[in-house]
Amino acid sequence: MVELTDDPSGTDLSFRPASVDDAETVADRYLRWEPNYWVLAEFRGQPAGVVGATDYGPFAYIGMMTVRKELQGRGIGGAVFRRLLEWLGDVGVSFLRLDATEEGFPIYARNGFEVVDRAVRVEHPEPPRLSTIPGPVRLLRPSDLGDLAAFDTPIFGADRSQLFGAFLEDFPDRSFLSTDGSGQITGFLVAQHRRLGPWVARSPDDAEVLLQAALTLSFEGSPAAVAPGANPEALQLLDRFGFVWKRESRHMQRGGSGVPGDRAAIFGLTSFAVG
Repeated sequence: MVELTDDPSGTDLSFRPASVDDAETVADRYLRWEPNYWVLAEFRGQPAGVVGATDYGPFAYIGMMTVRKELQGRGIGGAVFRRLLEWLGDVGVSFLRLDATEEGFPIYARNGFEVVDRAVRVEHPEPPRLSTIPGPVRLLRPSDLGDLAAFDTPIFGADRSQLFGAFLEDFPDRSFLSTDGSGQITGFLVAQHRRLGPWVARSPDDAEVLLQAALTLSFEGSPAAVAPGANPEALQLLDRFGFVWKRESRHMQRGGSGVPGDRAAIFGLTSFAVG
């Protein structure tokens, strides 16, 4: 068997762009959101590892780096990650962000990424099934998307209009918006079937009514949320509603100055893969 090193050139490892035909390796939803920047590593012609990036304009978010279990520890992760960095560099995408697992952290650190925050995953073992959606909350409508992007962009640090449109298509009955007395947006939350997020709110009170709305729904297993460490009020709110700590990752970036947006107003990431 060929032994791979941290630089497995000259082996049976090759790379190609991932496509919708690779849906068993790359989640179909991620390919629909960002079809352009997914690298698939093949070892002797078979899928061996994958990593991708979502280009938001001001920065790209890297995620979903995975290597087949039987091939781990042989340099494939580092190799496919460097190939993605080369690809992004070639097209002029230089400000990069990601959430690092313990396994991936050494690779990212070696490639110039620095820790700027953390991302904490919590889960609820037995979520309460609430009966009433609070008055300030309603379902998101297609006509809200422009105002939603205007509200979210300074908080996330980039325009997520395309992602919001995809979520509204996938989760029309699970996407909530909160407003104040004048009808201005104060927050939003998409209750995916297993995760709460994206979830952004102007205040903890706005975040709470959105959480109450989400808890009127059923979930597939234990619902999870990933909150930025920069928002301790998010973790306090989730703890008060019975969510428990599961794990956390280092939030890292390379190529930019400062942390874009306002992570203190983000109560739940979309996922570790896309921020």
